[in-house]
Amino acid sequence: MGTVTCVSVSGWTSGRMRGLIVRVICSGLLLLTGVMCEINLDECESKPCQNGGRCEDAINDYLCYCPPPAPDQLPWGGHDCDIPLTGCVPDPCQNNATCVPSLHGDQHQHTCRCPSGFHGDTCETSTTFSVTTGGYLVIEVPHINRTRRQVGSQGPSVQLRFRTTLPDLILFFRGSQEHFFILELIGGNLHSRAESGDLQFAVQLSGDFSDGLWHEVSVSVDERLTLTSLSDNITKVEDGGHNQLLSFQPHGLEKVYIGGVPQEYLNRTTSRKGFVGCFEDLLVDSQPVLPQSFSPQPNVQMVCEKSDWCGPDPCSERGRCVDLWSDYRCDCRSPFHGHNCSEEFTSWTFSPERNRSFAAFPIMQQHAGDVSVSLWLKSRQLNGLVFQLQREDQAYLTVFLKNGSLYIALYNSIRKASSFLTDGEKVFVAIKKEKDFILFNQTQQVFTPIEMFGVEVEAGDVAYLGGLPEGENARQWGGYFKGCLQDVRIDDTQLYMYSGSISHKPQHPSYLPRNSSNVLEGCVGDQTCKMKPCQNGGKCQVIWNDFVCSCPLNFSGKTCDTRVWCVSDPCDSGTRCVDLPDGYECLANATFESDALKFSANGSLFLPVTSISMQLRTREENGTLLRASSRLEFFCMGLLNSSLIVKFRDGNSLEVHAFTSDVPVSDGDWHQVELYTSSPRISASRWHLAVDGRSAGFSLAAAGNMDFFNSSTVLLAENYTGCLGEVRIGGVYLPFFGHLEEEAPQTSQYIRVGGISEPRLGCTSSSSCLSDPCLNNGTCTDLFNLLSCACGPGWTGERCQENVDECGWQPCVRGTCRDVPGDYECQCIPGYTGKNCQLEVPECQEHRCENGGSCVAAVTGYTCVCPPDHTGPFCQWRFPPRQCDVDLQCEHGGVCTDGSWGANCTCRPGFTGDRCEVDVDECESDPCRNGGTCVNRHNHYLCECVSDFSGENCENTKQQQQERVPWLMVAVPLACLAVLLAAVGLVCLVLTARKKRQTEGTYSPSHQEVAGARLEMGSVLKVPPEERLI
Repeated sequence: MGTVTCVSVSGWTSGRMRGLIVRVICSGLLLLTGVMCEINLDECESKPCQNGGRCEDAINDYLCYCPPPAPDQLPWGGHDCDIPLTGCVPDPCQNNATCVPSLHGDQHQHTCRCPSGFHGDTCETSTTFSVTTGGYLVIEVPHINRTRRQVGSQGPSVQLRFRTTLPDLILFFRGSQEHFFILELIGGNLHSRAESGDLQFAVQLSGDFSDGLWHEVSVSVDERLTLTSLSDNITKVEDGGHNQLLSFQPHGLEKVYIGGVPQEYLNRTTSRKGFVGCFEDLLVDSQPVLPQSFSPQPNVQMVCEKSDWCGPDPCSERGRCVDLWSDYRCDCRSPFHGHNCSEEFTSWTFSPERNRSFAAFPIMQQHAGDVSVSLWLKSRQLNGLVFQLQREDQAYLTVFLKNGSLYIALYNSIRKASSFLTDGEKVFVAIKKEKDFILFNQTQQVFTPIEMFGVEVEAGDVAYLGGLPEGENARQWGGYFKGCLQDVRIDDTQLYMYSGSISHKPQHPSYLPRNSSNVLEGCVGDQTCKMKPCQNGGKCQVIWNDFVCSCPLNFSGKTCDTRVWCVSDPCDSGTRCVDLPDGYECLANATFESDALKFSANGSLFLPVTSISMQLRTREENGTLLRASSRLEFFCMGLLNSSLIVKFRDGNSLEVHAFTSDVPVSDGDWHQVELYTSSPRISASRWHLAVDGRSAGFSLAAAGNMDFFNSSTVLLAENYTGCLGEVRIGGVYLPFFGHLEEEAPQTSQYIRVGGISEPRLGCTSSSSCLSDPCLNNGTCTDLFNLLSCACGPGWTGERCQENVDECGWQPCVRGTCRDVPGDYECQCIPGYTGKNCQLEVPECQEHRCENGGSCVAAVTGYTCVCPPDHTGPFCQWRFPPRQCDVDLQCEHGGVCTDGSWGANCTCRPGFTGDRCEVDVDECESDPCRNGGTCVNRHNHYLCECVSDFSGENCENTKQQQQERVPWLMVAVPLACLAVLLAAVGLVCLVLTARKKRQTEGTYSPSHQEVAGARLEMGSVLKVPPEERLI
């Protein structure tokens, strides 16, 4: 800091005096200004920092912050960033360390920032080492007799980086058995404890610290226990709340065990396992500890080598690979086992063929808490006992099949656990008690805590598989299980089956059977074809616990017992064959035009007639659809004013039932009509009518069935025009096509016994659009005996015959509208265009200025500004005007005339151009046809035709000319004959006129009588118009 000296100028005083001004002069090391030297000068104002450096003002100084260097350039340093720093040239740092150059006075220096795993001035020393099973390191920290005040704020500490894949192990232990702090991995989490006498403190950091990646941690003991994850920047502190660790002295912490502890120290650890993995960057009390200083040990290596044991998957995709750092373990899924999960536990067959099976296993130990039962199951049987736990001959947990689904019973409470699963495929079943819930396959909740009765599996209980011993009732659980069971477990203990005598007990936890009966090793199916189940020549093929029949062409079904008729194609072309259990039907739609069909059931209906149904499509408002009668009983269904009408009389009364539908059906669409009794099982009930699934009417009184259809003749479409689909009486189909009296195989059937004529196959209507009735480009749509016209723009009406007056909409924005057929036209005012005169026209957009004239827009048009050598409204004339024979000479006989705007050439035919210099090419339009060659001539052309053609344009063939000669030879004589006949007729007319002139003015009684009689008979025999119509 500089000094300030305030000096009074001679003749002035340094106090405040009336009428005097005190002036202070500042001098010294500090650059200050102001009346009282209170203003600091900004040394950065002169921009002293060079090469992009950033200046920061200080007191009587400034600081330059030099920018980072550009690629392949040296950084700048020095007070003013004006000196290139060469301390890192060449780069002295090793192992990818970062070199940081610096300048101390005039000397260039550097600092190496080492990456993780290296140490030293040039990062030349590796700090990485690995520890295998059973190895650990002991580090002696020199004892320094210092008090806590002398030690300072930093207490004993250990900092390191590690990587491992094991979740439970010791990282380090520092101190003795009575006075220590420790860091461990427990379940992949970091745990640190500090103990000294009665003082015990612990802190934990949760996370996956056993993921095989590097993690950096630090533990320090001072007034508190501090655990820090330097990789994640997370710190956890434990001080007990009363700073009790103030008594945790640094004495006795001279020994540090890295990666393990001596055998006598294991009881002071939680994991009790030595470290397997790698360490680096070990710091004890902030001092680096290099592995090169260790004495050689067999389980410690100066490198970190790690194999990727789990890639690719060594567990055969049947389990989860667990990396154990120097090896791997496969946690196999059920039912697989072995080092690589390549082996599978044996399945066992229960109740093979017609035998009954079971197996009993005594429970040797208690399974408390959240107990589980798991197994693999394969079966085609719908019912059977799968698994049961008993205590003192009392069942308390039962798993059984019912109708193909799995059920669970707790004592006498039964719950369904699954959907159908006995389809012959292997399925996994897991039942687990978890927090007093019973779960099926880990997700489905079967029993709740309220329904639980305290299920505990205790030693002395018995587990049964597949059934119960003789004398015990298994029927209530569906009887004996038939199928295969595999890898049955209670918790992790397997119910281990074996055949014959067991040579050695399995390595995994297991229960052995006390007794069993008819259980076969492996999953074995029955010989299901030995009973020859396939009928009608079918071939049997065995599948697991079942069979498949390959049936002949005309049979189907599980055992080929069902006849298939449609395979032989018995129906007429265009109809659709549908198999029935005892026959077939030929379904088709048909078009009727009052051509009734007659049917008879001939007493073949063995079920009461309680329903009548049909599908129809029509536009007829009236007609008869279905009619039948037998003595006093009759039935009639028809159309009346577009609605359905039903009339009938049954044999139970003389009353006629009649009702109509409230839904019209004559709209040209398909409709499903159903007539049925409300209660078919009682003798009399109301009949209901439904159209398209909606109720449309019903009889007012109850009526019986219509069994008279079984013995009466049925008339269909007696007076009806339209289409019919399926028509059924009592569920029996009425066939439209086929031969008369032709019978089908089925028992109940209607046979066609007559008719006026066969209907047309398919549903067709009159071709309403065939005559193209829609005018003015309207589009016709056939609506089944009806048409609809979709008119084009500008037309309307039923047939698009009416022109729409579009001018009524006033579409023209700036113009006058004129209606035209199917459209309108707008006559725009000047300056506007477009369909509706909505666009303003730029006057010069389509100007006609010629010869380089410029267009200038005006209010009502535009003006052409011509260049000096042209004039005229569109600059079309030269200026000054040309003169004949001086400026213009016409060629090819053209005549030059002088006009008001100059000379002009009038050309002879065949020439054009300003001077008639261009000969018009008459062949340009290619007038010669059929391959003829055009030859241009003056004012005309000639066609040179190929050999087979002639004519002016080669349009005629020579054959046509030859064919014309006989016609001429016939036409000439005919013309002469016509002239001769005309002359004869003219002579006859002259003679008749002369004779008539001779009789004029002469009375002739005979002539008068003949003429008068003819007139009188004509007036008498003339028939009036109305009688002629009769």
